[in-house]
Amino acid sequence: MNININNLNTYEKQLFNKANEVIARLNDHQFQGYIVGGSVRNILLGLPINDIDITTDALPEDMLKIFEHTIPVGIEHGTIMIINEFPFEVTTFRTELGYSDHRRPDKVAFVKDLVEDLKRRDFTVNAMALKGSTVIDYFDGIDDIQNKLIKAVGNPYERFQEDALRMLRALRFMSQLDFEIERSTLHAIQSNIETIQHVSIERIIVELKKLCQGTNFEKAISLFFELGMNLYIPFFKEIEKSAFCKSNDFLIWIAKLCINQPQLMNHLNALKISNKEKKTIKSMIEINGLMHSNTDKRLILFQYGIDLVMQYMQHFMANFEQNIESIQNLYEQLPIKNNKALAVNGHDIIETLNMKSGPWLKTVIHQLTQKVVTGELKNDKNELLKWVKEHVKI
Repeated sequence: MNININNLNTYEKQLFNKANEVIARLNDHQFQGYIVGGSVRNILLGLPINDIDITTDALPEDMLKIFEHTIPVGIEHGTIMIINEFPFEVTTFRTELGYSDHRRPDKVAFVKDLVEDLKRRDFTVNAMALKGSTVIDYFDGIDDIQNKLIKAVGNPYERFQEDALRMLRALRFMSQLDFEIERSTLHAIQSNIETIQHVSIERIIVELKKLCQGTNFEKAISLFFELGMNLYIPFFKEIEKSAFCKSNDFLIWIAKLCINQPQLMNHLNALKISNKEKKTIKSMIEINGLMHSNTDKRLILFQYGIDLVMQYMQHFMANFEQNIESIQNLYEQLPIKNNKALAVNGHDIIETLNMKSGPWLKTVIHQLTQKVVTGELKNDKNELLKWVKEHVKI
């Protein structure tokens, strides 16, 4: 089968041309070179192509001699990054031997045969190569694309024994490509499901984030729970059936799970996500509680800002689009949008009351802020200090 590069956008054409220049340079030195992996799959599906991987029979030391601009990103596994306007990861044909930890090969052996290199890959849709405009397809990946199937290369049981993360990748591709998982591949996942516990939570989270962004995320997340994959993964193994839910945003999904089952917050650290991500999750949970307690929306907007509130509404409110303009207007009309905009500060209050600073001061500033935000008081220094004199008793 031949592909037509003219169907690509300008960026993708440049990317392919520069990749083919790298391959031509390898050919000039009597080495083979092929475009492989996701870029071949995506060009057949008409999906965006962001990067290109290349495979070759040249050894890493050969590549370092042939190309001037290189970075040895994974030289022990045969991977050299070659810079030719764009970065290309170029990897020596290899076979992988032994996977005692279900995560990484015990040994990598370089080979001279493209078929041997492609047969170690996870799924047929990812095991195709491209030479010029010709697709090289030893494992019927084109047929599986046409039939919308995720199918393991060779023996599916062996593929998942080699790297347990491939089981979750099957669900991720199911979501991203809107494909089904082929029957024998699905059966092999069921048979190997407990081996997912050997995979680091960091690698799992990367896949789950991509899964959530896919067009078929609902079906993929449902299968994640149906298979019981969650039972072998930190945090997710604590989830009760009554808390099961879905979202096309990973952080929102975690927030919804925690809302449905509040005890999950005790296990949030097990996900090993960033503090910023944890803060977003906690903010979503807090906003949800405030929204359901009929708290003045002006106070919620002031405390969390327009972006977080809009994010909450987008994922938690069915009539989100109908409320966009009213929420934006409400935010724009706030007398102040942060604490610094308050017309008085701690020093003003201390001086007015002739008191020493203490925990009481934070409470007073909070009271003033709320009253200004809700319009009970004007953001005027004299008016605010007058209220302080009349109402603050220490």
